[in-house]
Amino acid sequence: METVKLSLSVCRGPGSAPAGEEIQIVIGAGVSQNVEQQARMLAGRMALDLGLRVAPPAPGGAGLLSRKVERVRAFIDAHLAEPVRVGQLADTVHMSPFHFARMFKRATGESPHVSLTRRRMERAKVLLSQSAMPLVEVAAAVGFQTQGHFTEVFRRHVGLTPRRYRLSANGTNPECPRTDGEYQTRVAA
Repeated sequence: METVKLSLSVCRGPGSAPAGEEIQIVIGAGVSQNVEQQARMLAGRMALDLGLRVAPPAPGGAGLLSRKVERVRAFIDAHLAEPVRVGQLADTVHMSPFHFARMFKRATGESPHVSLTRRRMERAKVLLSQSAMPLVEVAAAVGFQTQGHFTEVFRRHVGLTPRRYRLSANGTNPECPRTDGEYQTRVAA
């Protein structure tokens, strides 16, 4: 069975003609979101029955407007060291937490919690590679209450403990690959 990448769109009212590898289902402009979900599921089943692979929806194509996503990301960056709740993120764009979480995931492809954790890990990597801050301070700077929890989450996301990451980023651990893509080599004495 041949696999073809397929774009799937469900639009309210007449849309543009489908592209070469696209299933497009047009629904009435006044129908409920439940009907829209059912149409998406039906189109997905049709694609599977035809042996086609459905491409994920394009980020930003639906969900929150890009300016609202940027406002949420700016809030996250400004409050990395603090506990951040979905309700706070929703308040920045004047939405209910439930609706915000669905729209954020639809727009970005990841939940607000995953986005927050990813941003915290990015900031932690910068702090670990460019400063000599103790690990407990790095953990606090990126919003973790304990160094143990920070280490657990960091290892799960990065694949190394924070200490090993720091050593490999600085090139002082010959058994770890450097984080800039270069590898350390042992020099025989």
